Amino acid sequence: MVAAAAVAILAISWFGPRPSSRPSLDGLTGLLATPEPTPFPTAAQFATALPALTGGAGRFAGTVGVVSNNFRVLDLGTGETLESVNTFFDDDVVVPVPGGAGWLCICIAGGSVQDVQLVLLDPAGHELDRRTIGRLGTTSGPDRSIAVRTGIDLAPDRRTGLLVAAVQGPSEWTYSVASLDLAAGTSGPQLALGTQRPPDVAGSVAPVQAFAVGPFVRLAPGGDRAWVWAATLNAGDPLETQSVGWTIRLEHGQPVAVSPVGDLAGPTICVLGGFLAPDQFVAMCESPGHVEPEWSIREFAADGGLTRRVDVTDVSDFSSDMLFDTANGAIWVWNGSAMHLRRIDAATGSVAEMTFDRDAETASGGEPLDGAQPVWVRPDAIVPSPFDGQMTGSRDGSRLYLLGYAQEPGPLDALRSLGILVVDPRTMALLGRWSNDAAYDSIHMGFGGSVVMASGMSGFDDRGEPSFWEASVTFHDAEDGRILARYGRLGEFRATIIEP
Repeated sequence: MVAAAAVAILAISWFGPRPSSRPSLDGLTGLLATPEPTPFPTAAQFATALPALTGGAGRFAGTVGVVSNNFRVLDLGTGETLESVNTFFDDDVVVPVPGGAGWLCICIAGGSVQDVQLVLLDPAGHELDRRTIGRLGTTSGPDRSIAVRTGIDLAPDRRTGLLVAAVQGPSEWTYSVASLDLAAGTSGPQLALGTQRPPDVAGSVAPVQAFAVGPFVRLAPGGDRAWVWAATLNAGDPLETQSVGWTIRLEHGQPVAVSPVGDLAGPTICVLGGFLAPDQFVAMCESPGHVEPEWSIREFAADGGLTRRVDVTDVSDFSSDMLFDTANGAIWVWNGSAMHLRRIDAATGSVAEMTFDRDAETASGGEPLDGAQPVWVRPDAIVPSPFDGQMTGSRDGSRLYLLGYAQEPGPLDALRSLGILVVDPRTMALLGRWSNDAAYDSIHMGFGGSVVMASGMSGFDDRGEPSFWEASVTFHDAEDGRILARYGRLGEFRATIIEP
């Protein structure tokens, strides 16, 4: 069944509306009227490449890091790449050097057996040092590894963190966690979490034929505990999924005790999760296998017990996101395809919601919501990642910025951007809409909250049409939405800015 396979693929790559590659040009040769060299025949259909910098000359200075299909150091004054370093977006993590200058990559290198490496780069992106601090998997014996998946989260100062690994063996996945000390350049011993035998191999000794979603790890704000979860799925008919989860007690950054989370296990996939409060974990979860997948927001206590489940509609893989307001204990859920915004009070389960007209520039809201000025916190891991969200909030809590999409997708099923919606979180009034100048598919704040950064997909132009555009990032003024600069040659995948 095609739908089941599609759900499996979406579950793996749900974080944003992106194609797996650029539009294929295979087959266009036959459209040529003559084999003699001529201008490319689709020039009228495919927009030419973007400039390295559009506008903003002299407005911004210095350098930033950019994570895309690799890591690069970008000159903000010219838009040119100073240096590019091979990284893999789904495993490697690049952060500013803790307490110093330059960049540090936690790089995962290898295949069925992978080395954990620390790679030190100078401020311009040149490699200074590389060391191996751990190895995941094994090459021989009955438990030889087939594949390795990893997840990383760091403390707010980015000096310490956790590395969680899922090692696929002949019949099951084995999960472990280890501490990271980036200042010392070391990794602690691996603490076993547990194993998972996917449903499609129960009772069989055949190699596991299942996708892995995760593993994911989140450190609690107080640094005394962490959550780890993952899922395996078989894209058959019917679709079968199986999730696992654990809470981890930490002492001085070291994992010392593990407890399984029974309410996180089962036939579901939790694609996004984080701490709404030091003792409250919240996850956005999907239960596939239905005509329409069932979505829910699940709240857990510090001991891993499920305290509340709120079933939600108008959620999709590609255009939905979750944002926390920690000042009011509220969970905000947005679906840009349905143009639907929802606020869930974690204490009472009460829901306030609003649906916006796709053509509206402004719209009135409802009665003001009670509470303090919001404090926005993303549920993601603290490390920068290309998997940024569909919504973000101003530093002073007075605004939400949301990505909207047309109801009908464009070519190759890419979502067509409707720009950035600016919303008052007190009343859910639509304050304005900012036009997009690329195929926006993620958004976040930058430069102390003065800039809204919108990332554009590679392979599509601002109308959602196939193009030769690389990934881009557009800087909007956070107050009035003016486009301050657009950096247009940032690789073959979604680009995310990392400030030093």
